[in-house]
Amino acid sequence: MSKKISLSADASDIDIIRSNRSMAEQRPVTYLIERCNEMSIDNRNAKD
Repeated sequence: MSKKISLSADASDIDIIRSNRSMAEQRPVTYLIERCNEMSIDNRNAKD
């Protein structure tokens, strides 16, 4: 049972990305990994 994780961004995601832009510029790879981890946790919680 594989589950697709959607990577679409809504307005609140864009605001979060803007507020974290300096961190994203300093550590882009770490930032992206952390964001993806947060999103997958959100998706798992939403499923239950």
